Amino acid sequence: QLIVNHLRAKKIEDPTDPVLPPTISKDKSKSSDLPSDLQPVAATSSYITTSHEEGKHRVCRGGNVNSFSFLGFSPALDGERSYFWKCNIVTLRNEDWLFLGLICNQNPSQNSYSDSTSFGWASSTQHYIAGIDTRGDGWTKFEQGEVLYFRLQDHVLTMHSTLKNLSFSIPNIPNDPCIHFNLYHNNTVVELEPLSMLEKSEAGW
Repeated sequence: QLIVNHLRAKKIEDPTDPVLPPTISKDKSKSSDLPSDLQPVAATSSYITTSHEEGKHRVCRGGNVNSFSFLGFSPALDGERSYFWKCNIVTLRNEDWLFLGLICNQNPSQNSYSDSTSFGWASSTQHYIAGIDTRGDGWTKFEQGEVLYFRLQDHVLTMHSTLKNLSFSIPNIPNDPCIHFNLYHNNTVVELEPLSMLEKSEAGW
């Protein structure tokens, strides 16, 4: 929009008072959706399967045994940039457990949510900061059909729930974190994809 407004002004500018080009802020110039080469790189359970189509990663937790299962994505996110993505919870039975967030350790145990480099939110009001459950920020649980918008900016991870119309933030995210899921129950399906400009606007970003 800055560029469009500049071109409009150029058409009617006074030659004695030229219109200067717009200034794009440092934060905007370093904005990014997700790395173009993002891909799942580690899983602690053979029950997790992934697929990728049209920019969307689909993560499925199969099998008939419930257990914590880590999945990470590479490459790590550059701490000097801003990133935006969303998670669509396609299938999640009532009260089933799920973790969504970031982690710096790319080779954690299956209980990755409690790793000292893990930050994010899980079901049952859980809110993890450096692997410690610090409930009390108002978060409740994930629900089937819910869409979550995420932003990593200035070392702050923010999650916005479109269903609840609420946002939650975790500060002091270390450098080079990776997007991080942990799925417990079978038949859980989550999709990961970049956030559109309209969706950023909906979240106030």
